[in-house]
Amino acid sequence: MHSFPCAAGAVRPSPATIATSAALSARRDTHLPLKSVRSSCSRTSRPTTSTFSNRRQSSMSGRSAPADASATETEEGGFLWKGSDEYTALGDRKDEPPLPLPSLTKSVRVALVRHGQSTWNAAGRIQGSTNFAVLTSKGVAQAETTREMLKDDEFDVLFKSPLARSSKTGDIVWGAREGPVRVLPCLREVDLYSFQGLLKEEGIKRFGSQFSQWQKEPAEFEIDEHAPVRELWYRGSLAWQEVLGCASTFNTALVVAHNAVNQAMICTALGMPPTYFRRLLQSNGATTVLDISPTTDPNVPVRVTVD
Repeated sequence: MHSFPCAAGAVRPSPATIATSAALSARRDTHLPLKSVRSSCSRTSRPTTSTFSNRRQSSMSGRSAPADASATETEEGGFLWKGSDEYTALGDRKDEPPLPLPSLTKSVRVALVRHGQSTWNAAGRIQGSTNFAVLTSKGVAQAETTREMLKDDEFDVLFKSPLARSSKTGDIVWGAREGPVRVLPCLREVDLYSFQGLLKEEGIKRFGSQFSQWQKEPAEFEIDEHAPVRELWYRGSLAWQEVLGCASTFNTALVVAHNAVNQAMICTALGMPPTYFRRLLQSNGATTVLDISPTTDPNVPVRVTVD
């Protein structure tokens, strides 16, 4: 196990963090917990404010359309970005540094699970935070595999995304367990605004260099006066405020959400900036476990171990 401090204001993770990033990425296609990779971080750091230079808030729009809609049907269905959606009032689309993890009085374990394959995953369509895709039969099977893998784990509470593909996965994995189930809007997938609903080739055709930047420099990518990845890092830290804010009521929590927001939660817990987006990918149905413990150092309130 590698242990290291994340000093306040640090912008570069230590070699131990980088090794963890590479190892986790190498294991991203497995459903098994990452037992062979352990790294802990005393989490007090924030990325520098230059990473979050533009502080903006806005929103997204969406109405019902078939999950397998074509591009034309997508436009007619009306979920192209129009400037606001049901999440606008939350005010969580902020291009600002992530919040530090809350202090704890005891150790807790949090298992982060990505939803099973969705209809839009299968079609290669950009989902973002839209809610039109549902689980495919393969996605249901992946969720059932994850449930079997975690059947002996005792979870006290389930936190899940409001989006159907994750909500259904959460219900399957949770199974017959008793305990509170909380739907957290901050666990929705990355907001991608005008990209949402497009196939990759449509994105390249319509947005050209802007789409290329999303692929190659996602932390710097901006669209519709938003910075999706930097906003996501802030929102990932909000998810930790919600989850760890009630840590006194649980020992082990199950969180079922999405690839990008789960990345943001892992990275913000370890003090890794948005430039690490896509370094810690999760495949559909995969699980990552974090153990979070208090410390005796008032300047380093918690220690995070990724398993």
